Amino acid sequence: MEEHVEKIECSMAKDPVQMVAQGVAYDFRILLESIRSRACMALHQAELPDMAQNMTTQIIQLIDQNTIITDFLEQFADTRQCNKQIVDLNRVIETIFEHAACSMNDVVLKFNLFERTIQVAVDAEKISRAARALLDNAYQALLERKGMILVSTDIVNMVNGSCEFYGLPAGEYARLTVTDDGVGMEKDVLTQVFEPFFSGDKGCHPERKGLGLTLARNIVESHGGTIDIWSTPGRGSTFSINLPLGYFEKAVSEVTAE
Repeated sequence: MEEHVEKIECSMAKDPVQMVAQGVAYDFRILLESIRSRACMALHQAELPDMAQNMTTQIIQLIDQNTIITDFLEQFADTRQCNKQIVDLNRVIETIFEHAACSMNDVVLKFNLFERTIQVAVDAEKISRAARALLDNAYQALLERKGMILVSTDIVNMVNGSCEFYGLPAGEYARLTVTDDGVGMEKDVLTQVFEPFFSGDKGCHPERKGLGLTLARNIVESHGGTIDIWSTPGRGSTFSINLPLGYFEKAVSEVTAE
């Protein structure tokens, strides 16, 4: 993924809450219509035990499949309320990696952590959630083939030109990168990956609601960070999270100076 990779700046709508609300309303309308129709069929076929049982089973499955929307709404509403503490990003990623190694044992998982502690002021639980969303996305991109996912951390120095592009102040940042050698993405997909309810393979996998990356970006931005994407069709993708480094230490020193 060198010269063939085109970096795409993906932007969410100005009002992501409205987008989520519209998507949820649409999904719940479809869900309720499906439940109602099957409930009516079960009622009319009460004298046919097998058929009624089958309809009831479908109703339960519909409800189970859509509980993810409720979970997402709770998480989305909570992303802007962060309990930030100084933590080592490496330790956060190690914990995530240990869990991923168990659930993704059919692919090659590698990680390459920065040699020193990376102190960041974050809500560790929420940053973990964002990182898991990137891992899940990479895992899905591998499809049925046994591919590779690389998770790495680093400290990068972002100078004026780069910072203007990101809308961030110049300085050092913690970087978390998740790379896969999966199917990759075309330009039209790249520009939509963070949109609520967008999924490039939703037709084949309707259970995937396309909410994970939306949540990840919202979490990262609530921490004053950004997410980058590089991708090449057929060769894989790289997602990078950039987070301010040592934010609380700077804030404390500024208050003390006053």
